Amino acid sequence: MAYQTNQITKLFLWSHLLWRVAKLKLVLMPTHPDSTAGLGGLEVVHRYFTPLILAIARRKLRRASQES
Repeated sequence: MAYQTNQITKLFLWSHLLWRVAKLKLVLMPTHPDSTAGLGGLEVVHRYFTPLILAIARRKLRRASQES
């Protein structure tokens, strides 16, 4: 249970960071070497959250199927 709580905390913090980055007035450089205008690091992190998102979705689907 502590592992799941830790993962949910990380997901919340990551979501909060992305929300704050979205509010910034960024000057994106299309010629940046990472080919994503300098935001390349943001796309890599999502793969670490995939197991958590799948586990939450699986649990919700299981509960929904039991209610039917």
